[in-house]
Amino acid sequence: MNKKLYHIFFIDDDKDFLRSVEMLISSKLLSHIDEVEVAPHFVSNPREGLSFIQELVEEQEKIAVIVSDQQMPEMTGIEFIEQVKNPSLSKILIILQFLLKTP
Repeated sequence: MNKKLYHIFFIDDDKDFLRSVEMLISSKLLSHIDEVEVAPHFVSNPREGLSFIQELVEEQEKIAVIVSDQQMPEMTGIEFIEQVKNPSLSKILIILQFLLKTP
């Protein structure tokens, strides 16, 4: 049986947050899904993320979900998503924004 491969992207300049998500979204957690293989990717630099996504698009890979931080140094999550827009991609787009308030 050939499994369909789908890519999930997490983009955030906070590497500690990405490591935490990576621990939660492990291959073991995703491996129980029949007929589908999920490849999670964790990227801390938006430009590198755009490059990698473009490579996958050129290879006609399926990108299922993109989760982006809103506040990053190089660009906002909305700017990142706008640059990713491609009619050939079927994906869910999620933008996260966490605010840390200190007293």
